[in-house]
Amino acid sequence: MDYDFLHEAEEVYLVSDVPRRCSIIHSILVQLGYTLHEDVYSLDRQGHLPPWQSEAFVDVYVMVGESEVFEPSEAWDTVKLVYLLATLPSDGITTFVASVSQVSHLLRLPMTYRGKVVTALELEQALVGCADELRRNVGEPGTESVAIYVESTYPRSRDGGGNWQRVE
Repeated sequence: MDYDFLHEAEEVYLVSDVPRRCSIIHSILVQLGYTLHEDVYSLDRQGHLPPWQSEAFVDVYVMVGESEVFEPSEAWDTVKLVYLLATLPSDGITTFVASVSQVSHLLRLPMTYRGKVVTALELEQALVGCADELRRNVGEPGTESVAIYVESTYPRSRDGGGNWQRVE
């Protein structure tokens, strides 16, 4: 079964043509209020959060090729910014888009979503569309019922065609 309609994680990429030092991305993310949690930078949500909701508006993975990098002396060429749409209330989309746009602007790198360079408005419209699809098929993003539904689809594996399927 294809689980794309759940929109668990929507990813935006910032890709550099040349390697850049991790110290640069670190200083930008810290300046914008991100916190480093082991190997992932997060723009954390504040206040009391229901246990089924994501604790961050944005999770950031700094990578070279397909591998994550961590040390300030290392180089990166790709930044993956992740929005856990299914486990966040829909109003988080605005915060995600604003923050990703700031990172994009400060790094002078375009935002790529689903293989296409997008503006902030296009990204926001796409994510609102994802939330609408989730709402139609399962329920309101960020609700406990959606979190329970998502959890019920695990464990998963990919079939021969690359689609997710539930493992019984």
